[in-house]
Amino acid sequence: MPMTSLMRESSSVARERSGYEASYRPIDRDGADVDDEPDTDATIRRLLADPLSPNDAVRIALARDPNLQASFEQLGVARADLLSASLPPNLEFDLEARLGRNDQSGDELEAHVVIDVTDIVTLPLRRAAARAEVEATQVDAAEAVLMVAFNVRSAFVNHLAAIRLRASMEDVVRSTRAALELTIALFEAGNVPRVDLVSQQAMYEESRLWLAEAEVEVLDTKERLVQTMGLFGNDITFDVVARLDDPAENEVDMDALESRAIERNLHLSAEQFRLEAIARRRGVARIDGLLPSLRAGVSMSVADQQPAYGPAASVSIPLWNHGQGAVRRLDAELRVELRRFEAEAIALRSTVRRARIRLLSARERVLFMRDTVLPLRAQVVSESARQYNAMQASPFQVLEARRAEVEAMRSYVHLLREYWSARVVLVHLLAGGRAHLDDTVGTNSEEGDF
Repeated sequence: MPMTSLMRESSSVARERSGYEASYRPIDRDGADVDDEPDTDATIRRLLADPLSPNDAVRIALARDPNLQASFEQLGVARADLLSASLPPNLEFDLEARLGRNDQSGDELEAHVVIDVTDIVTLPLRRAAARAEVEATQVDAAEAVLMVAFNVRSAFVNHLAAIRLRASMEDVVRSTRAALELTIALFEAGNVPRVDLVSQQAMYEESRLWLAEAEVEVLDTKERLVQTMGLFGNDITFDVVARLDDPAENEVDMDALESRAIERNLHLSAEQFRLEAIARRRGVARIDGLLPSLRAGVSMSVADQQPAYGPAASVSIPLWNHGQGAVRRLDAELRVELRRFEAEAIALRSTVRRARIRLLSARERVLFMRDTVLPLRAQVVSESARQYNAMQASPFQVLEARRAEVEAMRSYVHLLREYWSARVVLVHLLAGGRAHLDDTVGTNSEEGDF
């Protein structure tokens, strides 16, 4: 089967295991993309022409990300190793010539054709070990697909949070500008002292600074999103369609989280295949140690122009080296990998439990901030303004109330980002990926937009 077909077959395996559609894009010897799928670039341009959703961003990244393509290329290495392990040993041809020293003794020619019988005996085991490595590499490619979606959705959440914070700061700037314009009119009419005017102006300038910081955050998070999508040049000018919404009404199913994560985890699945490969190689080493190296074939000699034929055999005598070192090394390697597998499973269970705690905690805090704190802060601002108009409060009290409301709004956006980050981390773990709790990832389309 051609290598390109093998890569596409492996990308199909990645799709089945990860749930995402990923395409293999071959390159030539010079490193240039081979245009086997001319519709890919047209599809990307069409997606970029409209505001992007998280799912569209993932689709683009799966087609463009070079690290993902490198994972598919690594499958070619594993396939080549499988081909090498599936081939029988080559024939060995040995030729000897003994030239006569005088007329009474003629020239003698002797030839041997032999093959390594031991290699033929162990061929099925070596092929099985190489096939297990191919399976492990295919699972690694599927995990790489999940990692691409991980990075894209993580960057998308951060970008949407920055956009929402910028929108909030724009509202603050508009309201403080209106308050400043009203104060200027009242000051010119002689109805308010200069300290009120200066205080309102300070609040307005401070809100502009907050907006500038939010603008920088939007640009920074978009650049991170561009990087994870593998875009450059004119393709980086795009908009996003989604916004960072309030907590989802239908939360992630919390039943049997640990067992579901263990069952679906792609890294543990790949490790199981690698454990099988080590066990197969251990079997090869044991056979090599128990059986002497045996070569068998045909011998032919020609002396005095008279040919002679017969069997040929070569056997090594394992007096000292029975392959003990190779077997013990593989035994130790197997124990090491088993311990690491156990540690990975324990860490995964703990990560799932912690992700669940963080998700539920973030949800409660977001709802409390939205339903309790923000309305109270707005009420404080309204009451302070009413008392100021009645000359029962100073302008500094009004400004402090407004500043506290702005900080509450900013905290709410950060809590939203924390909630969605925790949610997508948990769903990513349940989809079979690996994630640290400091990372933010997205979910499959089955779970919603993120």
